Amino acid sequence: MENYNHIEQAKHNEKVCNFLNQKQDFADWIITTAFYSALHYVCSIMIPYTGKVIFYNIDSLFINYRRDGEGRHGFQCRWVAEKFPEIQFEYKRLYELSKNARYFNYKYERTDSESARKYLEKIKFFCTKISN
Repeated sequence: MENYNHIEQAKHNEKVCNFLNQKQDFADWIITTAFYSALHYVCSIMIPYTGKVIFYNIDSLFINYRRDGEGRHGFQCRWVAEKFPEIQFEYKRLYELSKNARYFNYKYERTDSESARKYLEKIKFFCTKISN
């Protein structure tokens, strides 16, 4: 069984996001923590997954369902688009914003981090509704 609590990790990351949101200077980290919170909310509804066999952890699901050359984030973006289209725009947008903030440009406007938090809220609402 999967013993990793993705909801607890999502909440923890969200608390960091909310803490950083109190300051004006950390839009890049607000975006990044919003994405990683969303990632764990999504993981909480991906597992367990019943395909040919039942998968109880993300690693097994990734190994068995990834496409050639597909990394974990790409796999998860595709999975969300295929299985949870209601949140695919928000998840993909958060991923793109976060990747850019981490690797290419940390200078974001406050409006970008506010959008990221709105995307997270939609993902959180969707995932917690399903998991309850």
